[in-house]
Amino acid sequence: MNQTQPIVSRASSAFARPFCLAALLTLFSSCSGTPSNSSVILVPSTLNSSSSLYDGKSVEVKGFVVLSPEAHVLYESRELHEEMAKGYDPPVNGRFDPKPYMKYCLTIENPNFFIQNASLLDGKTLVLKGKFDQTYLHDNEIDLGACALRTGILVDIDDLKARYHIESK
Repeated sequence: MNQTQPIVSRASSAFARPFCLAALLTLFSSCSGTPSNSSVILVPSTLNSSSSLYDGKSVEVKGFVVLSPEAHVLYESRELHEEMAKGYDPPVNGRFDPKPYMKYCLTIENPNFFIQNASLLDGKTLVLKGKFDQTYLHDNEIDLGACALRTGILVDIDDLKARYHIESK
């Protein structure tokens, strides 16, 4: 009886090895640096700091929508947007450096629906789904409503309508 025990243990151990290896491979692949299609909600600073990692990927990003004649952007939060705005008007000691705030801003590449529905969307904190673009603005291109960084998000308008129950005007 004693001699069969090691044989069974070796057989079950050999049988279990492929499953353990598969589990480890699955674990390591889920920890890789590539974003997955899971529904992780990001913020503009995360996308801007890792723009090449997310470029061309479908993402969900949470932020504060700012719509005006000079802006169609998603800002990281209302508080950060207000803090930055206070620096401009009036500038502290006549000087204001906006560079520390640049990473918190993401341009909405397709703002028409937002502008048409500004009364519903402006000044709201929303989760937007869309395709992230690390080079929305290329060299020598200007968008007066864009953020200072060249990044943007092409918002999935159908998802926006469904998520927030907005009817087309």
